[in-house]
Amino acid sequence: MLLAFRVKGDADMTGYRAPEIEFANGERVRLVELRQTETYEGLLEGLPTEEMNARRISALRNKHPNLYVLPAKQTPIEWHHERAYPFGTPASLPPVQCVGRMYALEEGIYFRTATFAWFQSAWALPIEPPVLMAFREIEWSEVTVREEL
Repeated sequence: MLLAFRVKGDADMTGYRAPEIEFANGERVRLVELRQTETYEGLLEGLPTEEMNARRISALRNKHPNLYVLPAKQTPIEWHHERAYPFGTPASLPPVQCVGRMYALEEGIYFRTATFAWFQSAWALPIEPPVLMAFREIEWSEVTVREEL
């Protein structure tokens, strides 16, 4: 799903432009693609676990080369039984998984691009404040790929 909204100022000929994310060096970068899914879509039975979460993140990395995954808080799930949960340590990620592609133009015919994944408690937009704070701790030039137009 590609999302955009109307803003004043620098916009394309339709009057719309992609939202911007601010990084550590103050550079503002366009979010040009945003895909969202339920984090546990397809989980029909049982509890999510830390191990399952690690596999989901690994699968995201395999699907998106050069993916940068923002740290996600896992919330422990209480298991009130005599025996330990048989499939791992119950824990959940936030319910919405987001994968966003961003780019920034450079001088000449070059641009930088990167794909990021994060988890949040509601569908974006807006991107939740803790996620935006995590982006502000990242050096854009260190996690991007430089390409030619």
